[in-house]
Amino acid sequence: MSRPRQTVWLAPTSAPAFRWTAFDSRGCTWDIPRQTSQPAQALAHLLRRDQLFTDAVVKEARALHLCLLAVEGARSSGELTALVAWSLGLGAC
Repeated sequence: MSRPRQTVWLAPTSAPAFRWTAFDSRGCTWDIPRQTSQPAQALAHLLRRDQLFTDAVVKEARALHLCLLAVEGARSSGELTALVAWSLGLGAC
């Protein structure tokens, strides 16, 4: 990457409800936690780990002044695609 605007970073919002919905929509939310003796705690740890990873990516992207878009579920996939294209200079928003 020679210029910051050559990439767009998509980061899920930190809202717990959105994060839960995103995991649940994949259809495998409980696959790993059910393999433990404490599934609820295991799922909470997975969600927390995902949040920590997101926080690190957001922090790094901001520090490097990279294009960062929050994904919160309010935009359709078409709207998000158009916003990414616009951010990359590929079309009108």
